[in-house]
Amino acid sequence: MLWMLGALLTAFYIINVLHEKESQVRQELNASVEQAQWYVRHAADVSRELKYIAENRLNATTSSLDAMNGVLPGKAPAPQ
Repeated sequence: MLWMLGALLTAFYIINVLHEKESQVRQELNASVEQAQWYVRHAADVSRELKYIAENRLNATTSSLDAMNGVLPGKAPAPQ
């Protein structure tokens, strides 16, 4: 009877240790997923900013070249 009690206590102890390890693994997984999501959001924000900067530079360059050539924005060049 004493051996059965010892086996039962050992089984409960092992199950408790396994649950603690499972909890630690879940916490580490959640932290890794949150970090990966942050990197993805950050990369998307940076690419959006770069796209905005590139579009503005392209539009500014086109506008300045048109002004230097005598073409006003919004007006078609005069036919020859």
